[in-house]
Formats: sequence, structure tokens, C-alpha cells
Amino acid sequence: VTALQLYNAMLQSKVEVSTMTLNATVGACEKIGEWQQALGVLRETMQSQVELDTFTCRAVISACATAGEWERALRVFSRMPQTKVLPNAIVFGSVISACEQGSGGEQIVQLVNTAKQGKVELDTICFNGAISSCKNSGKWDEALQIFSIMARDKVEQNTLTFKAAIGACDKGGNWEMALHFLGSMDQDQMGLNTTISNAVISACGSSTTWDKALQLFSIMAQREVKLDIITFNAMISACHKAGEWEKALQLISTMARSKVEADTITFSAAISACEKGGKWEKALQLFSLTAQSELETNTITCNATISACVRSGKWKMA
Repeated sequence: VTALQLYNAMLQSKVEVSTMTLNATVGACEKIGEWQQALGVLRETMQSQVELDTFTCRAVISACATAGEWERALRVFSRMPQTKVLPNAIVFGSVISACEQGSGGEQIVQLVNTAKQGKVELDTICFNGAISSCKNSGKWDEALQIFSIMARDKVEQNTLTFKAAIGACDKGGNWEMALHFLGSMDQDQMGLNTTISNAVISACGSSTTWDKALQLFSIMAQREVKLDIITFNAMISACHKAGEWEKALQLISTMARSKVEADTITFSAAISACEKGGKWEKALQLFSLTAQSELETNTITCNATISACVRSGKWKMA
């Protein structure tokens, strides 16, 4: 006999059910991932005289979040006033976590503001989750707005905070803010790491700011921050957009010295840089290296190589 069956039997027999029993049942549903059962228990309980508390609501929200049912989690949260249960920081954290699983970025700022209005103090973990949720759903402007609220309310910001904010800048192409956040981290002596630096390089990877990406790349090398395949691919991509084919080739040589293995993305970006610079010989050399490395050639690689030959009048080579 399961906890859920016992609970239903108690309700049907009109045996007095305590909040503790209710929470044990909902908690059991949460642990085994039975979000539908958790919602069912909540509905039945709302029609009975059993008193709900924050644990009840949080457990149901968490069960929905784990199953990726973020919209249902939001619905449970929105109905909390009907149960006369006031959400606390833990409940807000669970709802924000639920939104992070899906595309509920639009609701995040509203949740943060609701917490503020209810005088609920959100901690660093909650804010980090909120920023990350907005970033993942492509709402980079909202992510930066939440970062500002966090700073205004003097909530401690850590490496994960900046990682999420810089990731949002990368997605939104806001290289100025990405560099600003990186500078703030440096001032606070948080130190550079590979993931955050890669996001800033990616954000700076437009034709007008590739030199900023290069500066950061040099700083990473100076400070012995690990340069991985994502670092090099982001840099080579920035060189391609800027038409800096020579630098792209230099980076491939640096990869070999650093024992970082190039992939299809690496060669595609480098060949595209050579194509943009009209260097068909270099493009063909790189294309040959791709084959020698037993890497899969993709449409971008082939098209860029052919285009480089055609643009230089070497259509027979194509």
C-alpha cells in the first residue's frame, strides 16, 4: 500500500488528516516524480478542511519542475493566495527553478518583483536561477534587469551570478556589458575561468570588436587560464567575421602547440575566414587538413572552400 493510497483512503473514510500527513504524501509523490499525483492530492486537499502550508505548495511545485512542467508549477504558485499560504524564499526558489527548466523567462522578472512586494528576501541562489532562466529562454534583457535588481538590493553576487549574466550578454550580442561584468569580476578578485572568458570572447566576436576578443584571449594565456576548443573556435569565428584570415591560421597553429584538437567547427570558421580574404590556396590546404584529420566536412566547409576558389578565378580548382 502506497502513501498516496493511504491518504486517499483516509479522505474517503473521513478520517481526520493532519498537515503532517498531507506533506508526507506530497513529499512521497515529489520523490518518485509523480507530479500528476501530487497535483491531484493538492486539488482534493483544497476542497477539504486540511490545512496547507508552504511545504505542501513547494513540494508540488518541485514535483512539477522536476518533470519539466514549469507552466503547471507557475499555476500552483499563482493559486497560493486561494489557500491563504504566503510563499517564502524557498517557494520562490522552486518556482524560479521550474521556469529555468522551460521557457518561462517572461514570468521571472514578475516573480522577483512579487517577492520584493511581499517583502520576501531572495538569496543569491534564487537570483542566479532567475538570471540563468532568462538567459536560457533568450530573454537577455530581462536577465540584465534582474542582475541590476540584485545589485540594487545588495544581494551577494558570486561567480555563478556573473557566469549567467555574461552568458545572457553573449546570447544578446551585448559585448559592452559582457566586458563590464568581466571587469567587475576582476575588481572583486573572483578570477577568470575558461567558461566565463569563452562567453565574453563569443560576445565580442563581431567584426567591430574582434580585437577585444583577442585582448581577452591574450590575458587568458598570460594568466594561464585553460584554453579549450570552445575558446579557439570562438576566437577563429571572430577572426572570420572580421576578415582576419592570417590570425585565424595563427590560432590553428597555436591550437596544435597547445595540444587542443581542432574539430569541424574550427576548420569551417578558418576556411570561411580565408574565403573572405580571397585566399583560395589556404582554404584548400585547410580543407585537405580536415580530410586528413578524418573530420566530417559540412555544408559550410565545402561551400566556403568552393566560394574561395570561384572568387579568386580558380573555378577549375573548385
